[in-house]
Amino acid sequence: MATLLFSTNNDLVREWQQNFAPRSFVCAEMQALKDELEKNQNSIVIADYDTMFLEINEMLSAGFEISKLVVLEKVPSIVTGKKLISLKIKAYGNSRMQRLHFLQLMESVENGDTWTYPELTAALLKVDRRKKLSDDAIELMQSRLTPKE
Repeated sequence: MATLLFSTNNDLVREWQQNFAPRSFVCAEMQALKDELEKNQNSIVIADYDTMFLEINEMLSAGFEISKLVVLEKVPSIVTGKKLISLKIKAYGNSRMQRLHFLQLMESVENGDTWTYPELTAALLKVDRRKKLSDDAIELMQSRLTPKE
């Protein structure tokens, strides 16, 4: 199974390759990712949300499905995690997580399971009838857009 790293952050990509995915292929643009996925549809895609969030959001909202999509972010948030998990990604967490956690994440995704960090898991399991996902979506958009946008 191939591992594809989807990021334009060269330092982060090097770190991921050295620590977690030495035999991975790097995709820095959407077309390169699509081309690699055509070659190996069962690939695990590890995407850097900090540099590729526009592409990831566009891909997910357009219905382009990646069966084993992992989204990592420098400062993961509950709101972002809830939204991405609702869009059927397989894992969401910190882009600089410890090796042990990364290996657990990869094993879960390879087995077809979903992986999240403990605080997000607790938030996903908490039932709050007063709030709806649409409130989370609004907060997510407001946190990603500038006041002018």
